[in-house]
Amino acid sequence: MKKASIIVIALNEEKNIAKCLESIKKLDYPKKLIEIILVDSGSTDRTVEIAKKYGTHIIKSQKGFAIPRNDGIKEAKNEIIVFTDADCIVEKNWLSELMKTLDKYPVVGGPTKPPKTNAFGYCVSVMGYPAGGIRRALTNSEETTELSTCNLAFKKEVIKKIGFFNETFKFGVEDTEFIRRVNAKYKMYFNSKAIVYHKPRDNLIDFIKWWFRRGKADVSLHKMFMKSYPFSLLSPKHSILLKSIAVIIILAGLNFVSQLFFLIAFAILILFILTKISLMQKSLDKVKKILPLNEIYYWTLLPFLEYLKGIIRELGRIYFFFLKK
Repeated sequence: MKKASIIVIALNEEKNIAKCLESIKKLDYPKKLIEIILVDSGSTDRTVEIAKKYGTHIIKSQKGFAIPRNDGIKEAKNEIIVFTDADCIVEKNWLSELMKTLDKYPVVGGPTKPPKTNAFGYCVSVMGYPAGGIRRALTNSEETTELSTCNLAFKKEVIKKIGFFNETFKFGVEDTEFIRRVNAKYKMYFNSKAIVYHKPRDNLIDFIKWWFRRGKADVSLHKMFMKSYPFSLLSPKHSILLKSIAVIIILAGLNFVSQLFFLIAFAILILFILTKISLMQKSLDKVKKILPLNEIYYWTLLPFLEYLKGIIRELGRIYFFFLKK
């Protein structure tokens, strides 16, 4: 059996870190073959204090995502690098399953399921966040082009060939860019039995903060991969924000009679959207069978969050593009 270094990056995770490390300690993999590294990005709460109780090797790093990940890799003594997040809980056989797959593939990962949460959190998971959410958790084991760092393992030789995480990505999606480079060199595998439970954003404030940050991160990603950058950041064809503003301007500029006709037309549009949502429901049949979520949320909260996500993400892009912070 091979040795593995499990790396967890953390910033003010005192509410989650104990459960995460406790689950790692309960893995059915030989303890002497596991090194646990906590990369602390400047926590001001009890994160480090709690982690010390679990015999974790702790190192200090900068705020962000790519730099802490790279620092963890550099500190790792073993040839197998494994990542999960501080707000994750791993299944007992998680590492064993990843290691089995690493015999054939140099880069492997697995699904993320939501732990017990509220209706808001379940809807976020249905949307596919984080790491593909509950829909991806229903995927069978297969070769893949998409994996996430909350459930990822790879051989150190991968770093030697494609390089470390891109440290210019300060607000996230560093894993997306990293996986794109991996895809150019290697085949990756999704092991459906290597399960991690990832806490979703389960309230409106955290949801908005997360998507605003993701919007800021998009700027770096578009700059690197989109030929139409910076126009790709707010494409009129796909922009929910621009379409929403157009509707408000048109409505405000019309007289009463015109407004009435506009509202009727808008009501017809809403009916059309609801029809599309009803078709989408069929694709969620498997999800509905395993999630304790009332049907009404699939018709109300879920589409609302999809709309809000687009707006907040675009605002994040605009904010970072012009202010660079």
